Amino acid sequence: MSERRAENKTKILSQLEELFRTRIEGAALPPILDFLQMYYRASPLEELSERSQENLYGATLSCWELLQEWDAQGPKIHVFNPDLERHGWHSRHTVIQIIQHDMPFLVDSVRMELNRRGFSIHVVHSGVIPVQRDGKVARVVESGQGQWEALIYIEIDRHSNPEELKAITQSLSEVLGDVAAVVSDFDAMKQRLQVLQQALPGCGAPVDQQRLAEAQAFASWMLDDRYTFLGYEEVDLVLEGDTPYIVPVADSGLGVCRGSRGKRTLQPAEFSFIRTAEPLMFAKDDQRSRVHRPAYREIVALKRFDAAGQVVGEYRFYGLYTSPAYKEPPQEIPIVRRRVQQVLSRAGFTPGGYSAKSLGQILSDLPRDELLLPSEEELFTMAMGIFNLQERRKVRLLLRRDACGKFYTVLYYVPRDSFNTALRTQVQELLAARIGAMDSEFTTYYSESILTRVYFVFPITPDSERPFDPQALEQEVAELSRSWSDELHFALFEAAGEERGNHLANRYRQAFPSAYREHFSASSAVFDIEHLEQLDQGVGIGMSFYRQIEQTRDLLRFKLFNRSNPLVLSDIIPVLENLGMRVVGEHPYRVARHDGELFWIHDFTLIYNSSEPVELEEVKQIFQDAFYNIWSGRAENDEFNRLVIGAKLSWREVAMLRAYARYNQQIRFGFSQPYIAD
Repeated sequence: MSERRAENKTKILSQLEELFRTRIEGAALPPILDFLQMYYRASPLEELSERSQENLYGATLSCWELLQEWDAQGPKIHVFNPDLERHGWHSRHTVIQIIQHDMPFLVDSVRMELNRRGFSIHVVHSGVIPVQRDGKVARVVESGQGQWEALIYIEIDRHSNPEELKAITQSLSEVLGDVAAVVSDFDAMKQRLQVLQQALPGCGAPVDQQRLAEAQAFASWMLDDRYTFLGYEEVDLVLEGDTPYIVPVADSGLGVCRGSRGKRTLQPAEFSFIRTAEPLMFAKDDQRSRVHRPAYREIVALKRFDAAGQVVGEYRFYGLYTSPAYKEPPQEIPIVRRRVQQVLSRAGFTPGGYSAKSLGQILSDLPRDELLLPSEEELFTMAMGIFNLQERRKVRLLLRRDACGKFYTVLYYVPRDSFNTALRTQVQELLAARIGAMDSEFTTYYSESILTRVYFVFPITPDSERPFDPQALEQEVAELSRSWSDELHFALFEAAGEERGNHLANRYRQAFPSAYREHFSASSAVFDIEHLEQLDQGVGIGMSFYRQIEQTRDLLRFKLFNRSNPLVLSDIIPVLENLGMRVVGEHPYRVARHDGELFWIHDFTLIYNSSEPVELEEVKQIFQDAFYNIWSGRAENDEFNRLVIGAKLSWREVAMLRAYARYNQQIRFGFSQPYIAD
């Protein structure tokens, strides 16, 4: 913390201390002040500065009282709406206070549960303080002199329904119970894996020693802080008639698997998956973790074989891979490195060559789940599908159904300049609807590539899954993903041919601002580009007099195209008014071409000052000719110009009538020029 920030924090806490001194006297004050300093010692300045002194005072005193009330046994959860009459302080939010013995994952898991329930969190403060207890009296002591206790204070959206407050308390109690079970059984789960790892060579799996050695190495890799163990259970594989089940072995559950469920029916795909001869297998659980991270839990299963080499059960470890597991190169992860090498060998590229290196990089960038969970055939097909994209601006959808039939995973590649949150949401909803998914999660990956990758995971059940055509779905997603720039490229290609279309697309793909893209289609932009290109050929100003099909016939539109600088409205509007138009709107658009040239498009919305409708095709050219010559100074800007549309006269014919009127003035004709024009 910088010196200035430290001073500001000290000032806030000093003011809070002074508030306590004015309201609490005698022997009760010093312990509270000790608690205050210890509880807020790690608080960021922003958290303290955003809260009023009254809020801090009430929250601090309430937490201190909770510390005194706790019996130092199980966690104590207090969910309430503070008000002055009952609690002596007020908060506009619902307050959650939790105290229990300190352990990992507490704050993350509590916050995760509140987010899962859809609550907005306004304040989160947690402190770990050393406490010494003497009967019902608790006091804060120096580090190392007492037991560490975690005190969590959270403010969420206000909820007044007592049943809702009870439900929050109950769900948080369940989560804290899971956290306590995971932490208390963590070492036991690791020890169980160590024992099973050592027994792998004699497990009876009908595979070669190399695979057994890789399985042993992977277990060692997991034990080296690569896996957060959340639960463990041992299950028997039972076949009753034609129906397969897994039955948890009594008292084998650890962590979140304590008190495991009864026997569970297996779907055919899941049964086939379990029966494979691999001694160590990977799967994704269909339950989200309520501890640490809200991801779907991983399952690492070691098989149990009978004397005939048949699978008769599994030792299942539920958990989450830690961050080092996602950063480590695949070539250094046991089992994964063998899979990667198989893909590279099967591809047949020259070792060390460009293609081999590119494919190796693709495999390194894949989500770790997609290196562990697919079959070897699926992994090869996926890797080559990505390789064949060859950095092209193309949408690609790579789908895989999980071997257990519980998930679909989708790798969605889309040009980076087309990708945004709105598009991701649309694609996610489309895929979920077509697949029949109950839920979804995603991870977005950016790199130096021109493509962005989104990794979707869709859980399914046999009842919810829907049949679909993968190729038709990819085409549907491609249509949805086509950006305005892509539409422009296609429209230019259609209008100008491949060579010139590509040339213009390179110049104007990113030239138009977002406001223009919202108001005009790519097809409209093709015509505007032609006008801009004419400015390169010496045309002073470009024009387009048109009507939009969506608008009423009394509304007309007029675009002006100019190089370098925007046009001055006070110069343009009088010209349009003398041509019989009333200007009701104008939008300027700045167009920055790829070569650095700058253009401006002014789009005017006009109404003709007459009850007669304007036949656009009849007057379009004479109107544009008249405006151009008036703007260029070759024709005068006066009332006579209303004859251009009113009488469908060219600017030269109008000039002749204007000359007659002036001649009449010279021979002392009694009417003024405006009168004659009218």
